[in-house]
Amino acid sequence: MKPRLFGLVTIYLSTIMFSFAAESKVFISESRQVLPEFEWNREIIAGINVKIKCEIENSEGALNVILIAERSYKALMSGDSENMKNEDLIFYKESTTGKVQAVIKPPRIGSYWFILKNEAKASSKITLKCSNI
Repeated sequence: MKPRLFGLVTIYLSTIMFSFAAESKVFISESRQVLPEFEWNREIIAGINVKIKCEIENSEGALNVILIAERSYKALMSGDSENMKNEDLIFYKESTTGKVQAVIKPPRIGSYWFILKNEAKASSKITLKCSNI
């Protein structure tokens, strides 16, 4: 009798797909009220070979989205522009519609910071949703 390899492969692939789907969980789902021309900064931690699906929305319109590595974020916050590195800018997008969707792959393990700026003329609710894919 021949072994049923096809059945075992199907079970194995199903297990892999289930494991992959189980890891695609939302790890951030937050909203903040942000005044016009103000920012909301939010840290995320990236693991090995992670792709992150991000959805950002501004209830009142335009916004800017930046994702930078921690060392440049710390330099930016301390006013030390000399220690900001170009390679630390992971993502940048200006949106006039108030919606940004992106898949981002941080280059290494570590801490990264979203800088979400309200470009609308009124106070707005900014929503950030991130999941591993």
